[in-house]
Amino acid sequence: FVIQRYRMSSDDRELIARAQHEPGFFGVVYQKYLKRIYTYVWYRVGRSKELAEDFVQETFLRAYKHLPSFRLSSLSYLSYLTRIAHNIVVSYYRKKKTISLESTPDIPVDTEIPARLEIRLNAKTVQEKLRQLKRVERDVLAMRYTKGFSIRDIAGRLNKSENAVKLILSRARTPLRSKIPPEDAPA
Repeated sequence: FVIQRYRMSSDDRELIARAQHEPGFFGVVYQKYLKRIYTYVWYRVGRSKELAEDFVQETFLRAYKHLPSFRLSSLSYLSYLTRIAHNIVVSYYRKKKTISLESTPDIPVDTEIPARLEIRLNAKTVQEKLRQLKRVERDVLAMRYTKGFSIRDIAGRLNKSENAVKLILSRARTPLRSKIPPEDAPA
């Protein structure tokens, strides 16, 4: 699992500093990050609206509670919120004691490769193929095609060489490519 770590912009610094001095201003922070945290959680709880809403609420409650002691760093507030949300989701799955493939979140199907696959396959077949991949392969596919990261960025985030990332991508695409006629296969 990889949490994206974004650098804190000067706008974020000002926003958080103001919210620390004016707690009512936290509503602006909430509005700025709500959609991204909700989307992050929603995919990880099997697209359950109820669980996602509960976990997002818990994320922002924890962030608000610890706002006075939050220290500005080079990482963005979004990274901080994402880490809180991640910990809440992990705690939820630990309490469940079992995690089956059916309960694990699907990778969003809005990438270049799945778009081509959907021409020939339905979304369920794509998700089944993605579930058969190793976790690192799914993460690398998501970073490359959903988030649009370069090979160099992915290598840096995973502390791997660029060649290792290319190999992971190649291995991840192979089972997906096997179901597509050659003229439609991604490069």
